[in-house]
Amino acid sequence: MSETTSSTPPQLFPVTVPLGHSVTSWWIGIVLSILGSVGTNLGVNLQKLAINQRLMLAPSQRRRLSHTPLWLLGLFVFLSSNVTGFFSYRYAAQSVLAGLSSLQFLSHVLFARFILKEPTDMNAYYGTALIISGCFFVVWFGKHDSRAYDMEDLIVLFGKSPFVCYCFTIAFISVIASTMYTQLKQKIARRHGVAKFEPTLASQREGQLLAVLYALSSSVWGTFSVVLAKGCSMLLAQVISSFPGALMCYETYFILLGLTAAALYWMNRLNHALKLFDVSYAFPMMQIGWILFSLLAGGIYYEEFLQWNRRDVGFFGIGICLLFVGVVLICPAAKKDHRTLAQIFYENLVNEVIRPPPAYSQNVLTTDHLSASSSSSVAEADNHPSHVGKNLYRPLQNDVIG
Repeated sequence: MSETTSSTPPQLFPVTVPLGHSVTSWWIGIVLSILGSVGTNLGVNLQKLAINQRLMLAPSQRRRLSHTPLWLLGLFVFLSSNVTGFFSYRYAAQSVLAGLSSLQFLSHVLFARFILKEPTDMNAYYGTALIISGCFFVVWFGKHDSRAYDMEDLIVLFGKSPFVCYCFTIAFISVIASTMYTQLKQKIARRHGVAKFEPTLASQREGQLLAVLYALSSSVWGTFSVVLAKGCSMLLAQVISSFPGALMCYETYFILLGLTAAALYWMNRLNHALKLFDVSYAFPMMQIGWILFSLLAGGIYYEEFLQWNRRDVGFFGIGICLLFVGVVLICPAAKKDHRTLAQIFYENLVNEVIRPPPAYSQNVLTTDHLSASSSSSVAEADNHPSHVGKNLYRPLQNDVIG
């Protein structure tokens, strides 16, 4: 009798079992991400509206912002929206959520137009259309299902070859960009015969190149905060379901420490970029680098690119390109503003240095008032209602948080 042979071919390579378990409720992450991005900008604009309304009152009638219901509502919306965005990483792929983060620019334009009554140029509308189109491509062709990992899985993912290669690659990119940035600054300083580089010495093209190199060297490391935030959201869900859970693992605190360090590093670099360079090209470059490297880091670390085919990669790439162009168009062209984000936040919420509503400024300001305001200090203008006007405002081009 002949032996019965199996029709199943032998396995030439071992089957790789993916880590973690599948999370099919990806649409929850999409909804939470959209609510977080839109809510963050809504909260900021409500706070700005409360400050504008307060400036329209006489100094004797102005209450502290902490006693203003509208400002408190804006603060609540801002904080709760950030928490909502944090939990979105638990359900959806980071590569998709990174693209959706560009919705903050779209919502900022809409809220500034309809809540603060600020003028909007045509480039902002074109950028809005491109961002909406890009988000459609990103969500439709991106990886929908995500995976949830426990502490052991997260540690294993850090040591996998693709992510290790990615870390070496971005380290090489960071070193090259930082070296070119330093050499270009030294070249500009030598050309002008000065010992220390000053941003005003660079030409427009040199300033743009410096901004690109600076954004490149910053975003490759700053986006680790997104990778670690997604891991922390998973660990938090485990702690809630089975307390104390991950709190008993010392690796959890290393991840929290890394998240804090990466977030502080990014905020410091972003503040420094807005202080050094023209915000009209520095801020878009920083945000483009943030979106690009956050989706690359998340896609590689969480193995979100493994099941993609050429069609998915192509259309997802088209969506990302549309987002990048939309971000560039939607960011307003502006003159240099040498304040940091921390200074802007302080001026908005403490000193209340902000633009009055257009109708108010047109009714109050006259030529005499403007000339008087330009020669008086902010403190004097606050004590004299007739001087409330242009001198109280320094353009807030970079009031995007995130």
